[in-house]
Amino acid sequence: MKQILLIAIIIQMATAIFASGSQPITSTAQAASAVATPDVTVTQVLPFGALVASATTTTAKTKIRDWQDLSPINTGDIWYFRLVYKNKPEEIKNVTGYVAQKIIDGKPYYYYSVPAESKKNLVRFTNEGAYIRGLTYPLFDFIFLDVTLNPEIQYLRFPIIVGDSWTATSTGRVTLLDFININRDTTIKFHILGEADILFAGKKVHVFKVQDRIDKGNGQYDSEETWYGEGIGLVYQETEAYILELYKFEPGSDNTQKTKN
Repeated sequence: MKQILLIAIIIQMATAIFASGSQPITSTAQAASAVATPDVTVTQVLPFGALVASATTTTAKTKIRDWQDLSPINTGDIWYFRLVYKNKPEEIKNVTGYVAQKIIDGKPYYYYSVPAESKKNLVRFTNEGAYIRGLTYPLFDFIFLDVTLNPEIQYLRFPIIVGDSWTATSTGRVTLLDFININRDTTIKFHILGEADILFAGKKVHVFKVQDRIDKGNGQYDSEETWYGEGIGLVYQETEAYILELYKFEPGSDNTQKTKN
C-alpha cells in the first residue's frame, strides 16, 4: 500500500512540475552527468554581478571565427559558475559545468552538465544552429525526470542577427517508472536581443543576448535571458527562478574540436 501511495505522489508531483513549465527547457546550464562528477569550488575573484555590470552595448560584429565558438564542445572544458536562486538571494553557490559527447542515430550530441544541480541538457549543432533534444532535472534527491523533446527545439539560429525572432513547438515526454508517460506540448518564442562586450578574466569578450519565452498556457509565459560569449559559451543566464553567472572558464587541452553536419 505504501508503494502504491508513493507512486501516486510521484506521478502527481511530476505532472504538476512538468505542466507548470517551471523548468526552462532551453537552459544550457541545466544538467547532471550520468557519472557522478565532484563539484569544484574556486576562489571568487570578482563579486557576483560584476560580469553584467561590465557589459557595454556594441554594434553588430561583422565577423566571428566560428559559430561553434558560442558553445565549445571540447570535453576537457570546464565552466565555473555562481548561482543565486531568487527565493534565496542571500545564498551564492559555486557550481561547475562540464561537457560530454554521445552519438545518437549517427549524429554527435553533447551533454552540458552541472552535477551539483543534478541537471543536464542534450544538444547538437549544425551549420544552421543549435538544437536541444532532451534534458534532465531532479524531482526528489533520488528521482530524476528525463524529458525527451520531439521534434528537437532550435534555440540558436546561425548566423545570429540582432532582432531575429522565431517560434519553436515541440512535445516533451517524461517516462516514469519505465511505463508511465506524461506528454506536454510546448511553444517557445526566441528573440535575439542584442550584442555586447563584457570584461571577463581581464579580457574583452563579445557576447550575444538571447531571450526565450516559454508558453505556460492561458496567455502566460516564463521568460529567460541567456548570453553566449565567443570562445567561451554560456556566460550569463537569468530565469524566473535563478541567476547564473560565469566567473572562470578553463579550456581543455584540445579546444580546437569542431562539429558541423
